[in-house]
Amino acid sequence: PLIKDLPLRQTEKAARAGSAARSISRALAPTITDSTTSWTFSAYNAEDTEVSISATKRADGTNCYVFVENGEEGTHNWQAVANLFDAQVWTKNTGIFGNPTDVDGNGKVVILYYKMRKNDNSEEPNILGYFFPGDLITGSLPAGVDFSNRMEVFYMNLSFGEPLHSEMQRTLFHEFQHMINYGQRRVQNSKPEMDIWLNEGLAESAEHYGLGTPGTSRIESMNADSSGYIRNGMPLLVWFGDDANYGLSYTFVQYCRLQTGRWDIMTELIDHDYGDYRALEAVVGQKVSEINTFDKMLKAYHIARLVNGSGIHGFQGENSTFRFTLRPPTDSLDSFKLMPGGAIFLPVAKSSLDDFVPSGNGPQVSF
Repeated sequence: PLIKDLPLRQTEKAARAGSAARSISRALAPTITDSTTSWTFSAYNAEDTEVSISATKRADGTNCYVFVENGEEGTHNWQAVANLFDAQVWTKNTGIFGNPTDVDGNGKVVILYYKMRKNDNSEEPNILGYFFPGDLITGSLPAGVDFSNRMEVFYMNLSFGEPLHSEMQRTLFHEFQHMINYGQRRVQNSKPEMDIWLNEGLAESAEHYGLGTPGTSRIESMNADSSGYIRNGMPLLVWFGDDANYGLSYTFVQYCRLQTGRWDIMTELIDHDYGDYRALEAVVGQKVSEINTFDKMLKAYHIARLVNGSGIHGFQGENSTFRFTLRPPTDSLDSFKLMPGGAIFLPVAKSSLDDFVPSGNGPQVSF
């Protein structure tokens, strides 16, 4: 499983930044400029321990600086990374999500590549990258926020391997979306932070939009369901940071995009006052009357995964891409519990349904 972002940090530490992330006292902090050659960054290792990374600038772009941990630069083409960010990541993401903040006043985003390690110093290759919202705090740090680099920076994990690997390219779009999303909502407009499951759906969709290719690894992971989480009702709305979470969030946002026929619903979602299901009701529900409530959207999405049909019960012209293998749960149904947004599929004979009357279910469960 390829993990992007570190959910523990995002939910517990970054959320504490709150309204503290403001463009204030900028002149008091040193700033990276075109003439800067080296910098020492605060960062996290794979187990959320703060570490110090000494890095050298390896490439300049129109919209970015590429810094690489000292001793880990290898023979990679770092200018190609900066060129990719300028030509595709910046252009595509700002076009659909809006512009990032500029709390350090240099007009550029820093991309820091370093080897992410565990506390025992062994490398962790399965996390590709992350964005830490605390870096946009330019004033004093609130309780519980470990550090701030006081700049627009996101982090890429060289322990995964080649920086221009296709999955690493996708991660550039993914993490830049998180930076824009948080900056637009929290820093510039004091709106509530977007729910993680929806934010991740937009980030995964940024990869799809930016490169013009669907997230096949997420779809394949859902189909393989090696963990059994999907068949046992993995919830859409409760974030565990698992590969299955990413798949559900991505395919749900893509379902909404395909039902409306518009990529720019993502712009509207970031701009909306709410960063949760209410934004979807306002943005998607107003465009597609058959799914004008979140309840209807959830039901239609889960049925679309099952039947791969037409109308609201399919993925429109991309049914061939969003095809799913659905299996019955392996957990005992005698004490089965579903969490918000989860669904299970039970194959039964039609004759068994003729006289079926749901019982023992609360108002939040639909058959």
